[in-house]
Amino acid sequence: MNKHLSIAMFLLGACLALGFVYGMGKVSHAVAEFKQPHSIRVKGYAERQITSDTATWNCTVTVREGQLQTGYARIKQDVEACKQQLKALGVTEGELNVGPIQSDIRYKRSEKGQDTNEVDYYNLTQSMDVGSKDVHKVDRVSKEITELIAKGIEVRSEKVAFTDSQIEKVKLELLAETTQNGWQRAEVLAERSKGKVGALISANQGVFQIVPVDSTEVSGEGVYDTSTIEKAIKAVVTLEFAVKK
Repeated sequence: MNKHLSIAMFLLGACLALGFVYGMGKVSHAVAEFKQPHSIRVKGYAERQITSDTATWNCTVTVREGQLQTGYARIKQDVEACKQQLKALGVTEGELNVGPIQSDIRYKRSEKGQDTNEVDYYNLTQSMDVGSKDVHKVDRVSKEITELIAKGIEVRSEKVAFTDSQIEKVKLELLAETTQNGWQRAEVLAERSKGKVGALISANQGVFQIVPVDSTEVSGEGVYDTSTIEKAIKAVVTLEFAVKK
């Protein structure tokens, strides 16, 4: 083999080797893109203000007497006065539920602070629940019922719980809105990178935050405020979309 032929064979082998390396690089790049498709992850957000349409409230009348019989007579009298006050404030029979009388014995204590077998007094309680669609009426009643204290009736008013009977329907509507919002955000980001949003790859629904209007309260387990009539319900979803180049 002469000198020129040897040089030609060397150059041919070098070209083939370089071509193989370059080709393998292209294949490797293609495989990497196939295994890691272009995608974009965004958060969709939606918020809506709602008005509670249901209110539930509880109050308890308490009597303390040295004699059980006297205590029963007195608590019946005080509860009847409470019922009349509730009716005067607009509560109807259908909105009112009266529970049974509960009683327990309180014993006297010795000088050392230990219970004795001697009865000190009988503690009797009876609760009343009010449930109504007139949320403002229940709110007013919960505040005005304590006027009975001035008449010598011991009544404890609990906080009113305001809820929305359509809350599940609202949640579904908000999920649709958060998804649409997420899609719009993805489109803006994809457009800046000269891409186009494709199919939805994954979606992760966050917890709902139902809070007083203008509240910034957030909880990882979700919040459901029942203390206010007017509320804001907030929803967040995390969405991942494919992006076409």
